[in-house]
Amino acid sequence: MESLAVILQSLRLDSTVLSLAHLSGEWGVSTRGAPGVILHGVLSGRCFVERADAPGEHVELGPGEMVALPRGEAHTLRAHPKARATPITALPNRPAGSTRVLEFGTAPGQAPETRILCGLARLDHPAARGLVDLLPPVLVARGKTPAQVRWIESTLLMAEEEALSGGSQLRSLVDALFVRALVQAAEAGTAPSGLLAAARDEKIGRALAFVHTQPSGTL
Repeated sequence: MESLAVILQSLRLDSTVLSLAHLSGEWGVSTRGAPGVILHGVLSGRCFVERADAPGEHVELGPGEMVALPRGEAHTLRAHPKARATPITALPNRPAGSTRVLEFGTAPGQAPETRILCGLARLDHPAARGLVDLLPPVLVARGKTPAQVRWIESTLLMAEEEALSGGSQLRSLVDALFVRALVQAAEAGTAPSGLLAAARDEKIGRALAFVHTQPSGTL
């Protein structure tokens, strides 16, 4: 994974938290997406993520698990796969720190609540578009060891705290979550082709790393 580390070091990320979602009951939220890499991390509860381009294909997430959508396409999050979805623009929301909190469902404490951190990362690199095109459409990060589970959970919680308080460490925390999703996908070998698969090949990986360290590099 040395070549992937070099590629990641060459990237400059511009990350933020778009919103925090507090959801309960029969909830569902649809969004048109955003330009950049969208990241959803579950702080509590469970959710199912479905891309508009892949109807019927759901990624189930629990506490301390996250999904990244490198192309930022339209998608839906639901309490269960059959839940009706409401456009995100129609949800009640309130300002909190440096972000907004979206709320849907019953009053707090009356039903199990799902809390989701929604982040956005933009890649600042001449070859950013080529990099995104080579990534799989979905990156899922789940801790494989107790230490990894604790790291993801604690980083998500710290990002939530920073967002609610307007803290100065928010950007670096979201950066770290996105990199974790990339690294875990590469380690798991879930991408049969594209950048992550190529980075696992010693010769191709070295070539990609060279390209990404050049200021005017392209893919």
